[in-house]
Amino acid sequence: MWLTAVYHQVSMFSLKPADATSTGGRSLLVPTPFSIKMALLDVALRLYGQASGSVLFPLIRDLGVALSPPPQVVVNNCFVRILKPRRTKGGADNKEDDEGDEGEGGGAGPFIRSVAFREYVHYNGPLGVALEVSTRQDADLLAPLLLQVTYFGKRGCLFQVDSPAALTERLPTRQGYVPINHSLEGGYTESRGVFQMLDDCATSLSFAKVNIYSDEKLSAGKDRVPYQVALPYRLTRSSRGFSLYERIA
Repeated sequence: MWLTAVYHQVSMFSLKPADATSTGGRSLLVPTPFSIKMALLDVALRLYGQASGSVLFPLIRDLGVALSPPPQVVVNNCFVRILKPRRTKGGADNKEDDEGDEGEGGGAGPFIRSVAFREYVHYNGPLGVALEVSTRQDADLLAPLLLQVTYFGKRGCLFQVDSPAALTERLPTRQGYVPINHSLEGGYTESRGVFQMLDDCATSLSFAKVNIYSDEKLSAGKDRVPYQVALPYRLTRSSRGFSLYERIA
């Protein structure tokens, strides 16, 4: 069974691949399964507390995920000024590394001024999210979480749910849902799509590793499984400042 919810974009979406650097990296066009599950876990912790959230985590971790991407996506390319931590060697300022980044006015204290490349994604239409559940009991546990999700990707990438989640026996293909889990079959696999590197939770991932207050560290590539997915888009127009993608019917 599939639990589906439709979200409308409130602010621009941005989510870099897990292996991107802090000063660069292009944004993904859609949220990854890992980011969707972390958004659900965040809601569970805020609503029910850590004890109940840790109990719900295995259910959230193993969910199958499918998306119904919007018909058009516009990616805005820009350079922004940022403050980044000053690098040090042996407790002393690494001035040689910092001089090229500080620019006019220099840096002060523990931060230096720098320039970073950013991409912000605008959806021309809603985003559908579908979760694969085994029982109605699981659906009843997850439905309130979907209603409370307010962002995907970065915390400022806000979304608003359209209506209460709906439960269906099969994935509603008429709405253009595409499975994007690394463990699910039936996704969009044509070579004319846009290939992007997404990530998902490993089946061995523990709650302690996603708990930011725990001493256990999350391992990229082992706890977060990267995999390549072909999204049903084609690049139809681009310039120095933007790229327009249209969904393939």
